[in-house]
Amino acid sequence: MAGNGSMWAALKEKICHLKCRDNFRLLGEIYPATIVYQISDLLYIPSDTEGIPMCVLESMSQGTPVLASNVGGLSEIIEHRVDGFLFEKEDVEGVCACANFLLNDSEYLKYIGENSKSKIRKHFSVQKMFVETMKVYDELLEKSSHG
Repeated sequence: MAGNGSMWAALKEKICHLKCRDNFRLLGEIYPATIVYQISDLLYIPSDTEGIPMCVLESMSQGTPVLASNVGGLSEIIEHRVDGFLFEKEDVEGVCACANFLLNDSEYLKYIGENSKSKIRKHFSVQKMFVETMKVYDELLEKSSHG
């Protein structure tokens, strides 16, 4: 786990209290963030509401599978069981079952990681974003010239 937000101290304390410290790497704040994705098995996003978070795009671009709440823009990025995993909010048992399954099947985890990396290259690359942005500008210019 990486970060240093307001819940960091409480999270560390909880992990120690539950005596599961050996199951976690508590890394603190790390720059650049892509290093975290390269050494992680999975990115877990338990959001109640969400747009399209950069951490998901960054994680997928590094081939790190994402396990995320099925809310907001997350379901627009992640195709369940193809390039990531979605779960319903507050489905703790479902999240645990999915995480255990993934972490115990390294081949499937690798398959999902490769699919996520491929999706980001195809749909979210700088080149793709440039082309899509230019299309919008061209449409606006076309409309304004006929206006």
